[in-house]
Amino acid sequence: MASTDLPSTLSSALATFGRAAFLVSVTQESRPHLAPVEVEVEVEVEVEVDADADADTGVGTASGGAPGGLAVVVLSGARSARNAAANAIVCLHWPPAPDSDGYSLIVDGEVTTEVRDHDTMLHVRPVKAVLHRPGDPEPNTSACGHDCLGLSLPA
Repeated sequence: MASTDLPSTLSSALATFGRAAFLVSVTQESRPHLAPVEVEVEVEVEVEVDADADADTGVGTASGGAPGGLAVVVLSGARSARNAAANAIVCLHWPPAPDSDGYSLIVDGEVTTEVRDHDTMLHVRPVKAVLHRPGDPEPNTSACGHDCLGLSLPA
């Protein structure tokens, strides 16, 4: 794929990279944790966390609100849920895909948690998304020192 055919929006990049990603979260002690996850894309729903959060996990239950833009929903394990309760800033990383010209997809986001009967769902609100690959910057890419292309986020 030539660089001109690369996705320019987060929505189109998610279609290219698929569901399998890695969630990077941070513990209360500032230690990183990496977990393989399956990502689903749905219409963003504003989530309010109950004031009655569980004292052991710090995680409350969520209730939906009005639809908005794009959201990434991640089914998570217990450690990722505890980390999200301690630090709501996460990163999702997709390794290069066959049609990505060697680029990885990196999405920084803020998370709210939804405790369900048998698992916890993390609702990630993307705040920044880039296509990234090692190497010298190409023309019209960012100045991160590598070959980075910023993606448009939903309004």
